[in-house]
Amino acid sequence: MATISWPRRRVRNVKRIKHDHHQILNRAALDSQLLTSVLVSSSALRIRSLISRGANVNCSNSFGYTPLLLALSRDGDEQSIHAVSELCEAGADVNLSSDVFYGDTPLHFACMLKSSVFARILIANNANVRARNHAGYTPLHTAALRGNLEIVKLLCLNGADIDATETYCGYTPLHLAANGNHDDAMILLAEGGANVLQRDFQGLTPIDRCQSTNTKIILDRYTIRPKRLEEICVEVIRHETGKFSGIPGYDRLPLPRLIRDKIQLDF
Repeated sequence: MATISWPRRRVRNVKRIKHDHHQILNRAALDSQLLTSVLVSSSALRIRSLISRGANVNCSNSFGYTPLLLALSRDGDEQSIHAVSELCEAGADVNLSSDVFYGDTPLHFACMLKSSVFARILIANNANVRARNHAGYTPLHTAALRGNLEIVKLLCLNGADIDATETYCGYTPLHLAANGNHDDAMILLAEGGANVLQRDFQGLTPIDRCQSTNTKIILDRYTIRPKRLEEICVEVIRHETGKFSGIPGYDRLPLPRLIRDKIQLDF
């Protein structure tokens, strides 16, 4: 029986296709291993090894969870901190909103945790403090809803929009702090310049939604006391600082650092 003689070009093409197919399968396997490794709390060394072998640091599972989101969705142990730091150092997109359920960014996830260390790592890697999820929530909405004072303060110091309104109910972070009965967070936001008379889509202010009589009395003071010039300047500086959130190297400039030191004195 006569043998078929394939042209050399076709043989090369077939070999290249097989090689490319093998490479795709290999990368997919590495991506899967990376997602699993982050989920089961593997060491930073294991994560670094998989990425160096070709795993995509921004790969995602069927729910849109990237390795960074998975690391942030754990309990916040020491391994999680190392994993988040390693992923950021490897070039993970800290502003990637791939979560198919809520559209949360990594910073939204970090604001759900008790410790502020994760939010600090992300902000240091140029996370956008004004990013919004599908419902229009900013990270500050998320932190205020949980009454996390440390993260609320951190976000305000890094240019968060303190009076941002979400999409469905028109809630500001102050409204959500009131809904959650987080009185300390309400007072902190009011001291940071939040509008205590901002009305939601039902026409209610944060004071209307506040359930603590003592906190209502404190918040009422912000409706009658005129703002000092220093407070107005701080609000303007915070707003302007927020416009540059996410620009690489911005945090290392001397002027913003001095400004943030000044803002911090007003809390």
